Amino acid sequence: MDYAESRLHACCSSLGFFDEATGTYVKEPDCELTCKELIRSLKREDETRQVRRKIGFLKVFENDLISIICNYPDDHELFDSVIRLMQNLSSPAVLCFGNIPTDAQFRSYYLELERYLRSYKQAFVNDTLIYNIGLRIKTILESDDAEEEEMQLIIERILILFRNILHIDSCSQDENRTDDDASLHDQVIWVMKKTGAEAVLKYLATNEDQSKWCMHVLEILFHMLRDQSPELLASTPSAQISDMQEWQKSQKENEIEAKELCTLLLKEKEQRKVSAAVSSSRHSRFGGSYYVTNLKALNPNNALIYHGAQRKAKYISFDDMKDGKKKPKRLQPVSDRGVPRRSTKTIRQFLKEFVNELLEHSFNNLMHAASDAIKREKIQHNDESYFLWSMGFFLEFNRCYKFRPELIAEVLSAQIFSFIHLKMGEYYEMMLQEKKTQFIAVSWAERMHFALKAFSELLKSCEKMSLHSEKDVTRSADILKRNLFYNSEYRDLFIGFMQKFDHTKMSKSYLKDLIETNHVFLKMLEDFATKKKLIIKKKGKKKKKTQKNDSQKSAGPTKSGSKLAQTDTEKGQAQESDDIEQLWDNIAPSLSAILQKRLAVSEQTMMPFDPLSEIALQDQKQIAMARLQRLLRSVQVCEDIDEYDPTRELVQHTTAAKVIELLRECRKVWSEDDVFGAQDVSVEDEFLLLRSIHLAPKIDISQFRQNLGEFKDFEKQHQGLEMVNEEPEDQQLSENDALHEELVDGGLLSDSSSADDEMRELDANEQYFDFQSHLHQYARWDVVRCYSYLLQFFKTNFSQTNKAILKMLHRIACDLHARIAFPGVFVQNIPRHTPRGIDQNY
Repeated sequence: MDYAESRLHACCSSLGFFDEATGTYVKEPDCELTCKELIRSLKREDETRQVRRKIGFLKVFENDLISIICNYPDDHELFDSVIRLMQNLSSPAVLCFGNIPTDAQFRSYYLELERYLRSYKQAFVNDTLIYNIGLRIKTILESDDAEEEEMQLIIERILILFRNILHIDSCSQDENRTDDDASLHDQVIWVMKKTGAEAVLKYLATNEDQSKWCMHVLEILFHMLRDQSPELLASTPSAQISDMQEWQKSQKENEIEAKELCTLLLKEKEQRKVSAAVSSSRHSRFGGSYYVTNLKALNPNNALIYHGAQRKAKYISFDDMKDGKKKPKRLQPVSDRGVPRRSTKTIRQFLKEFVNELLEHSFNNLMHAASDAIKREKIQHNDESYFLWSMGFFLEFNRCYKFRPELIAEVLSAQIFSFIHLKMGEYYEMMLQEKKTQFIAVSWAERMHFALKAFSELLKSCEKMSLHSEKDVTRSADILKRNLFYNSEYRDLFIGFMQKFDHTKMSKSYLKDLIETNHVFLKMLEDFATKKKLIIKKKGKKKKKTQKNDSQKSAGPTKSGSKLAQTDTEKGQAQESDDIEQLWDNIAPSLSAILQKRLAVSEQTMMPFDPLSEIALQDQKQIAMARLQRLLRSVQVCEDIDEYDPTRELVQHTTAAKVIELLRECRKVWSEDDVFGAQDVSVEDEFLLLRSIHLAPKIDISQFRQNLGEFKDFEKQHQGLEMVNEEPEDQQLSENDALHEELVDGGLLSDSSSADDEMRELDANEQYFDFQSHLHQYARWDVVRCYSYLLQFFKTNFSQTNKAILKMLHRIACDLHARIAFPGVFVQNIPRHTPRGIDQNY
């Protein structure tokens, strides 16, 4: 034993001891200093994690640290030091080693650390321990110094400790537990319920003042519910059957369980019959020997001799005793990690009530806080995957239990669809870049699966909203669908990801969800295009400038022509400047009255920039200045109103209030160079700043022309609209073209793009959507191969998966008559993969 190891043993012995006489744990006088010394030792440990492994071997976590928390909850300094040490010791093994080690020695260290972490989780099933920890959080939150940095750090460490414990993956083989039994993970959740720790989570998720912990709460919820199926939780009857519907659910669940038990019994009986028929009372060497006709042996003069039972002679194959070719590890398909588990009924009833309460009281607040943290980049790297998972889980639970669209209003917007689409592409690019480590590439694919699941549930929620009894809800769903189907990026999303499917990195469950989501999307698209005329934007065509003839090139403009053109230009500029000054005289009184606080400022919050846009923040400053100029010059709409009409003054006041609100929001964002004024700007200077912006030349932002389509939706989102951005259907124009026309009319964009030798011009005309032409994009082998791969698991697939597969194959083969998309091998294997008696639902 070296010096470092002996010192570590001495530190662990100085924590305390268990007094058998009193049956309690007694701490040593220098217990707190020993905890701090162990924390310092963990910081200085080497890459083999020897200190961490030795502490786990000595069972310090189970025997000493937990006993200190249980017996000395009032010693806050010692309590906080022990919590910090426990949080450090319970860190995931992957985080400690950086990755799953490939070296044999380091792999043994990794597995050893995993074994110690499971023992930590087993010891964490302690009512007194979790109660004291929850009480400590409650005491901090109720104290006056709860906002101090030290107190906030303690709360964060406790939340990370719960996260680490719930993150530990329990080994099902070691537990020897089946479904409908309480696993170790379920036991931890049940103890949290008994001690009231779940109430602390609900408080942190509900209270707007505690929104800074939103990502920690989402991560804990993810690890709590990772093994649960939202559909199964929604179908679980409540603990107290209060109405007829709950009683019917309970009876239905009992019938399903009885039917499953009968199916298993019949299957077992059939297997016993088959095994009894195969086995014979006679010895195997008396099985018989037969000549096989029309089949020669190695010697062509002799017939083949078969040794075995007569009933097997008709199925002779030379491949029976051959070993299959082993696939390389890099080519093996990825196994599904998150397989839903059926917990015991009591656990499912508690989780159902817990999720329902979160959905009713906390979901919108939690999603708003999380999205705000993501936009402002206040989160750790890739923490948005928990945001995507929670969106998919709670939306599915709401859809399967009691669909209430008002509970999920925060995520029902076009911006969320755009965010998910952006993240899916980003995760796919990161997966392709990771070529050395398979584990990291699979992790990126799992994040992409979370995004796909969230996108799928948003689609199903929109479809559910269209069947709602209230007209406002159905109208909101139609607007969402129209905005979604209008963009070709969403229509071609699933085709692109099917072509990019790689079974060595993406799991089978990902492909299943991709095919099911595509089935729902096509069904919604077909219904919408059939019942209502769906207008889409034509794809842009590349146009080149027509070259002039040599004679036209050589003959330049005449001197008199150039003078006339120059004179007309000067006259136009003078007339334009006079009009702008006249517009300023119209709006100046309203601006002055609002700045001097004689009139109220608008209560609407105008966002000056889009955090999800691809345009840089400094470039968006120029766009924000252009928006200010457009609002200032929009007073020209009042010229159509009579001078003595009181509505003219109201329109002018509304426009002026928007201008001032946008200017002040821009000043908060870009305050470094005082472009929008200093923070302590006076009223006179602010008035002169607005005048200079109004009288300035037109601000040219044509270089951002292709990205301006994002700002139409973004401005709508922050105008105080509910649930979705609703517009009358007859005023629905294309997003990019309508915004472009609006900016051109308002002076934000110039159509002088003829200076480029080559330009890409979007046709302003629109066309009606043709579903059949869109369907032809699926008639290609790289799409059909995904369906053929999933068809191999026809017997184990869910009914909705098989229905989606067969529906698409029927569309391609019968509706499109594109049988050439199916290779011969695939057609021959269809009868082998599908059973003879297929349900009529398919």
